Amino acid sequence: MPVKSPKDISSKLVRQWSRTTKRQQILFDETLWPIEISLGTLTNKDIINHTSLARDHIASWTSWQTGMINWEEKSFRGLSEPISLPTKLTLRNRSEWIQSTQNTDIQATFEKLSKLQSLYGDQFASVFSKHHKTSTTLSLERCIHASTVALSLYPNCADGLPLRAVPLAGTDTKFVENNEKVITELMDTRFEGKVSQLGLKAFIGCTPSQHHWLLVADLDGNQFPFEQIRIRDSELTISALPTSNILIVENEQCLYLLPKLKNTIAVLGSGNNLNWLKASWLDDRAVGYWGDIDTWGLTLLSAARTYRPKLDALLMTIDIYKEHQERFAVCEETTAGNTPPQQLTRSEQELYAHLLEQERGRLEQERIPKPAVHDAVISWLESLTAT
Repeated sequence: MPVKSPKDISSKLVRQWSRTTKRQQILFDETLWPIEISLGTLTNKDIINHTSLARDHIASWTSWQTGMINWEEKSFRGLSEPISLPTKLTLRNRSEWIQSTQNTDIQATFEKLSKLQSLYGDQFASVFSKHHKTSTTLSLERCIHASTVALSLYPNCADGLPLRAVPLAGTDTKFVENNEKVITELMDTRFEGKVSQLGLKAFIGCTPSQHHWLLVADLDGNQFPFEQIRIRDSELTISALPTSNILIVENEQCLYLLPKLKNTIAVLGSGNNLNWLKASWLDDRAVGYWGDIDTWGLTLLSAARTYRPKLDALLMTIDIYKEHQERFAVCEETTAGNTPPQQLTRSEQELYAHLLEQERGRLEQERIPKPAVHDAVISWLESLTAT
């Protein structure tokens, strides 16, 4: 086996550091240590024909000051006495590994990540480690700024304001925009991946840079001069719809499933654009909500309830799921998290937990048969008139 010089070992470690998986292992896997690296062996030919090279090899490892070197006495033909040769380098911890790279940039980044780890724990440090360019180019102060922002934001904290109007822990908006990906992933460690799924601005409830258009359908037939129109979500925060009952439907493709309903308007396609529900004109309206039966649909239901705690959920029950599970349920590739959102009722939280246990835990609205939708929506309207 060819011998390896200190430069060879350092170059190998630098290449390993450039790989995200290995870098994460070096930084956070305590079971990795110690690491033993073979240094190869000198042959009898090396000793006899390349004396100066053999001498330089021995000298280079004699002056090496990191980790623990194993030396072995070996005898060679033509030599009267055995020679002590370096055979193995043992790195006992990550500090010795980092020092062995002999790379000042890696050492500086390691010091930065170690400081972030001490301030915020492994999860934040791991995010910065994955974003190698960010952790290398951003100063420690700016990394702390990103962490402070990630800790200061929470669901719907923007309350409909544009990002530039949201308090950002003393950090300018441009910084957040330039580092949105890493801030999003930092927040994901707090909110079980929900931030990256919804998008940072949507998660904190910012007014989108472009208004979201909603499909508004007159289920009564006498509320508008049109059967359906499109309205910007921002307009619904200030302009009331002329009806007593509002039915919110997550996906606008479900319009064909809805029956005619007296004094009722459906607002379809809102998805996670729910800030308009804070409009005061809704205070004296009955509000129903119908979404997908999956963890994301229930998460959106919970978000709607932060604005309208008394809204009625339609067709989002464990009985509906079980009734249509065999024929129509599909796999939910990415869930909204392992914990049910707080604004769900007890039965809805039980449904959320049940879906997490299913191989096919997603039932899309469009899959529910029209008669079942008609029965549920008409029953909802009748319950309103009964009270």
